[in-house]
This record gives sequence, structure tokens and C-alpha cells, in this order.
Amino acid sequence: MTKPVKNKSPEARRRAGQRVRKRQVQEARVSLSDIRRLRYFGQVSDSLKPLASQVERELGRLLADKGDAITEAERTIIEDVARLGLLMRAEFAVYLRTGEREAAASVRALAGERRAGLKAVGLERRVKEIDLHAYLGAKGGEE
Repeated sequence: MTKPVKNKSPEARRRAGQRVRKRQVQEARVSLSDIRRLRYFGQVSDSLKPLASQVERELGRLLADKGDAITEAERTIIEDVARLGLLMRAEFAVYLRTGEREAAASVRALAGERRAGLKAVGLERRVKEIDLHAYLGAKGGEE
């Protein structure tokens, strides 16, 4: 006999989503040196190799942005952000290939986790000063 399908309440769906996000974060606990080693020994699928390279470069840029005065906690958060980036890019590729709503939800959750990590280490919005005359002059020169 099969169980009757129950409609889940919004609260049950929210809790289920939280469990999925928590599991995804736990599964992301692989160091970037592990990724590099796995890639070197050919144990990373060909489709993920470019993503693993992107993550290595992204980690270097994020660490450089923080400078020499980075704490161990900040370094851990930045490494987690980079790992989540790998998972998010891979999941986005799944979404592009299949169009599955679950993949889209996963990308959205991973993006939120990355944003929270970046905020924790000091991500902020910066206003860029614009000179209207210089902008118009540059646009006029392009035509």
C-alpha cells in the first residue's frame, strides 16, 4: 500500500528547505587543497574542472581583498564562501540543463548562504562617483 500524499504546510516546507540547506553546507566541507588534489589526480569530473579552477582563483581574490590582517575565522568563512560558489555554479549548470525547480531553489539557497558569508567578512555596497560630463563625453566618443 502506498501512503496518501499529504499537502505540506508552508511551515513544513520551510523546515524541509532549512534541512536541505544545512545538508548542502555540511557537504561543502571540502578544503580547496582537496579540490586541487582531486583535480590533479583526475578524480574531478571533466564538467567540474573549470569550476574548480574558478573557485581557486576566487579564493585568492577574496583573501587578497582582506589583506594580511585576516583572522582564522574570516579565512574559514571565505573558504566556505568559495566552496559554496563551486556548489552553486554546479547546481546552476544542472538547472540550465534540466530546468528543474529544485535546482533553481538550491541555487537560490546557496546564493543566500554565500551572501551571508560575504556579509560576515565585510561585504558592503560602495557608491561610485560619476561625472556626468565625462560619461557623456566618453559615450559621444564611442559613436
